[in-house]
Amino acid sequence: MEAKAKKEKELALNGGKPAKTTPNLPMFPGGMEIGEEEKKAVLEVLDHKYLFRYYGPEEFPSRVKMLEEEFAQRIGIKHALAVNSCTSALITSLIAVGVGPGLGCKPNSGKALKELIETVSVPMVIDA
Repeated sequence: MEAKAKKEKELALNGGKPAKTTPNLPMFPGGMEIGEEEKKAVLEVLDHKYLFRYYGPEEFPSRVKMLEEEFAQRIGIKHALAVNSCTSALITSLIAVGVGPGLGCKPNSGKALKELIETVSVPMVIDA
C-alpha cells in the first residue's frame, strides 16, 4: 500500500500516475466545433455584405449588434460591447472605470502593463 501511495505522489515524468489520460486535440478545440450552422452564419454575413459593425445594408441587422444585445439581455445588463481581442477588452474596461495615473500593479502583470500605459495610466509597480 505504501508503494502505491508513493507512486500516486510522484510526477508522471518520474513514473507516477498522469493527471490527464486523454490525448490532446489536434488543434484548439473551438476550431473542431465549426459545423454547418457556423458556415451558414458566415455565408449569410458575406451574402448581405455586412462585414463591419457600422457598415452594411440597413435592411440586414448587424450580427455584432445582435450579439451585444442578446448577451446584455442574457446576463441582465443594459449594454454590452463586443471587441476583437482580450487586449481590446482590457483597454476598454480600464478606460470605462476611469483608471488614471498611479494605479498599483504586480511586477508580473505581464502584458496587462501595456494596456495600462495605453489608457494614459502610469502604473506603479509594487513588489512585496
